[in-house]
Amino acid sequence: MLDGYATISPPQTPDGCTWQDHHHIEGDIHSLMLTYTYGEKVISKPAGIMCWSPCTEEGTVQITFP
Repeated sequence: MLDGYATISPPQTPDGCTWQDHHHIEGDIHSLMLTYTYGEKVISKPAGIMCWSPCTEEGTVQITFP
């Protein structure tokens, strides 16, 4: 069983906004399926700057072996 989280704060983007990314992967290699979620949020921005809206994603990945 896999169940992992990672939260990272990448460096500032060119517009001056700083984001925090959150990743979660869960699944079972024996079932050959994983689910994942991804989300991000603004943690700092310069005054008067509009940072683009945060995005989220979730899905399922089927594992295949060569």
